[in-house]
Amino acid sequence: MNEALKLRRLAYFCRESMSIVSDETLGIPKVNDASFPIYDQVPVPSVLDFQIDTMGILEMFQLLKPITGDLKKKFYNGKVRQHWYEVYLICFILLHTLETWYDLHAKYKSANEEEARHPILPVEGYS
Repeated sequence: MNEALKLRRLAYFCRESMSIVSDETLGIPKVNDASFPIYDQVPVPSVLDFQIDTMGILEMFQLLKPITGDLKKKFYNGKVRQHWYEVYLICFILLHTLETWYDLHAKYKSANEEEARHPILPVEGYS
């Protein structure tokens, strides 16, 4: 159960936009778009954000191994009725985490499709 909760925390951590909380801004201006989650804050450089997200995702994959191994033991040991609530909670946590990630990626996809339909520069004149 602890590994499933760790995975959930990592998923939410990777989902949030990060900002620099210090007087040092690395020369990056504050976000001026009010629709952005970190409006009026200094964003973390995109390369660093990507590296942190990648570390989180790799850790999530490492956490999946003991979670699935534990679930298999509980299913196949013949005592499923004794562990039904824990199995239910772990499955619920994993499914809700997956739903959260799916929702985030669906929003990114729709935002990128919207940008593709209305490009800033007209694509026709460039090769």
